[in-house]
Amino acid sequence: MHPALGEKYFEQQYTVLDVGCGSNPSGDVNCDLFLKDVGHRFSQKGRELDIKKIPNFVLCDSQYLPFKNDAFDEVYSRHVIEHVKDPVLFLDETVRVSKDKVTIFCPFWLGDRFFGGSDIGHISFFNKKWFFRYLSSRRLFGLVRYSRSKSFLIFFSVPSELHVIIRKLLKH
Repeated sequence: MHPALGEKYFEQQYTVLDVGCGSNPSGDVNCDLFLKDVGHRFSQKGRELDIKKIPNFVLCDSQYLPFKNDAFDEVYSRHVIEHVKDPVLFLDETVRVSKDKVTIFCPFWLGDRFFGGSDIGHISFFNKKWFFRYLSSRRLFGLVRYSRSKSFLIFFSVPSELHVIIRKLLKH
């Protein structure tokens, strides 16, 4: 063991909360508002979630997470924010329960418009500027980048997904 790390480094477990896990959970604790998969995975849409197979499942609203401040090392959410009524409240809650890092994947508004996002229940549409404004208003650090593109016509590619990483300042 490297002496600079110390014993405590190896005793701590990194914990992840997956918000809006659906039938594909990836966290140590997984939460969703519904007991049926209502997401984009058409093969699973409408299928009952087998909550016995989802580790530490919590039924809750993502805009009012029932966890203490700084309860998780990371909060992860994939394709949920575009479905919530108040995306700012959603982000505030994910940041509140995270000690350090929030990872969000969501559709990019242009790709969403081209490829029918409003047809599948998207009520909010996002671009990089929207997230940078949020980060600035909350004095948070972050990275916002395109993570996927879809072909449009023959020669063009349209960004279709944003990958957002939000970091809190570590307290000493």
